Amino acid sequence: MKKPMEARMEAQFTQMLERYQAKELQTSALIVWARALPQTVILNWPAEKLDLQKAYIDLWFELLDRLESSALFTEESCSFSQSDLLTTMHKWVKKVARITQS
Repeated sequence: MKKPMEARMEAQFTQMLERYQAKELQTSALIVWARALPQTVILNWPAEKLDLQKAYIDLWFELLDRLESSALFTEESCSFSQSDLLTTMHKWVKKVARITQS
């Protein structure tokens, strides 16, 4: 069974992703929401795993920068796929939710 924070993070991300894919949410709004997520992660990060925190936060911001860049294109960029980015972001959310619950 998922713990409350883990379930909440995944549910929020899934909801935002679904709204984005349904074109109910612009890329800029998704990015604004997603840029605030690390603050929640930092507040809930376990002290025994602080050595991993910076790497995870840096990766999140890299993914967001790529997503923001991809918004400039109407089709998939040749350098990276927006759907692959969103899949990777979802994996990140799941992994970080598990880490912050351990």
